[in-house]
Amino acid sequence: DHCLPSNIEQWTVDDVQQFFVKQQLESFLPICSQMKGTRLLALYKMCMTNSPTMLQSLNNELTTMETHGERNIIGIAEYLQFLEDIKPFVPISNEKSDVTVPRSSLCTLL
Repeated sequence: DHCLPSNIEQWTVDDVQQFFVKQQLESFLPICSQMKGTRLLALYKMCMTNSPTMLQSLNNELTTMETHGERNIIGIAEYLQFLEDIKPFVPISNEKSDVTVPRSSLCTLL
């Protein structure tokens, strides 16, 4: 078992990779495989701010990273799954006290 920290900001590069593999979101790995949790959180926030443009940007980046003649794209369903699956790990900011509280302490099972 590999428990991910409940707060994405504490994730290591390995935690990020494990998240994508466990959630069967491997299409994201070429872009996100070297990200720590803080960078993945920034990506998530960008996706939430301008979702259609970010999906297009991610796929444009994947196109430039084409490996071994294989094209990798992120479909709409996979993109929406990413947004849904990562949400429990995104901290909720308490506007009044600036205290960050994690949503939950979910574990992933290998």
